[in-house]
Amino acid sequence: MNRCGARVSRCRPPSVLFVVGREQDLASFLGKLRPRGGAATIELQVKGADGVVRHFALEGRREGAYRVVRRREVTERRQLDEELQHLRRVESSAT
Repeated sequence: MNRCGARVSRCRPPSVLFVVGREQDLASFLGKLRPRGGAATIELQVKGADGVVRHFALEGRREGAYRVVRRREVTERRQLDEELQHLRRVESSAT
């Protein structure tokens, strides 16, 4: 993420791109973007300064000489997925 992207998203780059304990996963993600036409996706959990854990999806692809990485916060979606799975378990145990 460049400085302009960080300014727009109000997220400092180290908080998303450098996650302790996931260095190998991030290196693999970036490695998949090296070849022409390369693409990769990874999901990360990041604990913010406020102590709240957020989920981010990084989607990257190679465009010529550049690596384009899009960051999306998917926290709410993860919470809804977990709630849906729980409801399905409850429903299946009730029948």
